[in-house]
Amino acid sequence: MNRNSSIELLRIISIFFIVMMHICALLDYDNSLLSNKLFLIIVNSIGNIGVSCFVFISGYYGVNFKIRKFVYLVSISLLYIWFVELLIGRYDNLLKYVVQSLPACKMWFISCYMILMLLSKYLNKFAETLTAIEYKKMLMISCVIFCVVPMFFKTGDNNVILHFGGKNLSYFMFLYLIGRYIKLHHDVNYKSWKLIMTHISATLIIFCLNVLSRLVLEKENMVYSYDCSPFILISALSVFYYFKHFVYSCRVINYIASSVLAFYLLNNIYLFFDKYVHLTSYSNSSNFIIYTFELLFFVWLSSIVIDKTVGQILSKVVIYITQRMKGYLLSNKNTAFIRYLLE
Repeated sequence: MNRNSSIELLRIISIFFIVMMHICALLDYDNSLLSNKLFLIIVNSIGNIGVSCFVFISGYYGVNFKIRKFVYLVSISLLYIWFVELLIGRYDNLLKYVVQSLPACKMWFISCYMILMLLSKYLNKFAETLTAIEYKKMLMISCVIFCVVPMFFKTGDNNVILHFGGKNLSYFMFLYLIGRYIKLHHDVNYKSWKLIMTHISATLIIFCLNVLSRLVLEKENMVYSYDCSPFILISALSVFYYFKHFVYSCRVINYIASSVLAFYLLNNIYLFFDKYVHLTSYSNSSNFIIYTFELLFFVWLSSIVIDKTVGQILSKVVIYITQRMKGYLLSNKNTAFIRYLLE
C-alpha cells in the first residue's frame, strides 16, 4: 500500500512535539526566565495534539492484528527500552521496564497500542455495525464523559472516569473510534483556511488558559493541554483533517516516518546527551530554547541510525520466529485455545 506522505509528515511533526515536551521537562520552572516558561506553555499547548493525531491515523486506516507485527512491536519495544536504560545508567530499572514494556503496564502509549492490536478485529466490527447516527451519538456522549467532565474535575490516578489526564486505555479507544468514524461516515474535506483558523483558535485558548493557570494562579498542572482536553481534541481534529486533505508521495518523508516508532521508544536518549549539555542549568538563560532543539536533533538522528540498523536486523529475526511459531501452533494440540483466539 502506497503511503500518503501528508499523513506521514503529520506523524513526524507529532512525534517531534511529543519528544520536545519530554525534553522540556528538564526546565527548572521556578528558577527560569519568563520566556522559557512561555516556551514550555507553548510547546504543551501545541504538542499534546500529537498523541491524538497518531491514534486518529490508526483509526482512519484501521489497525489489523497480525502475529508478526505484534511480535515485532513487543520485541522492538523491549530492545530499545533496555538499550536506553543501559545507556543512561539505570541498571536497576531493567527489570521494571521488562514489565512496563508489556500491555496493561505504565508505558502507557505502547501498552495501549498493543492492547488495541489485540482487540482491533472486534473494535472494527463494532464500528461497522453502528449506523452513522448511532455512532455519532456514542461519540458525543463519550466526549462529555472523557473530555468535558475531566476538565472540571481532577483526573488523578484514582479517578474512576479517566485517570492521568487521558493517558490511558479508555481514552485511547475513544480516539481510535473517532478515527474509524471519520473513515466510515465523515470522510470529507473542509476548506483549509477554516481548519487553520480552528487550530489557531483552539491553540490560543489553550495557551491563554494555561498562562492563567500556571503563571497567574500558579497551579502546577496545565490541565487545558491534557490529552483529554476538549480544546486539544478540537485542535487535533482540525490538524488531522488538514493533512488528510493533501495526497502526495515523497520518499524522504516516508523514509523518516518509518522510524517514528523508534523515535518514540528511544526518546529517553535525551537524558544521555543531557549529561553533556546540562539543559536544566540553562533554565535561567535564553539559550535554553536553542539547546532544547539541539537535544531534539541528536535524539532524532540517533533514533534514525539505530532503527535503520538494529530495526532491520530484528525484523528478519521476527519473521523467522513468527514462522516457527505458526508452525508450532498449527501442529501442537495443546495450542488449540491460542489458535482459537487468534483466528
